[in-house]
Amino acid sequence: SLKRQLLKNLKTSLSGYYGESAFNASGITNALLGANLSLSYEVWEDMHVNLHYAYSDLDSTNKRRGYTRNAVTLSLYKSF
Repeated sequence: SLKRQLLKNLKTSLSGYYGESAFNASGITNALLGANLSLSYEVWEDMHVNLHYAYSDLDSTNKRRGYTRNAVTLSLYKSF
């Protein structure tokens, strides 16, 4: 995980992950790879706009189980 303050009101974070699993009874194996990127901008005191991108890819020996997913989220939140 990597976090940086780019400007006075702008922060970013980047993270990644990888994992493997095996199910002995079914013989299915999975590999999951993913990454997250966020930008957070402080609009007013304790009020933030957040843009988040998430990527995940599941590779499975069960072809119906595998997927590639991209998600973008825009949110507004207030810290207390």
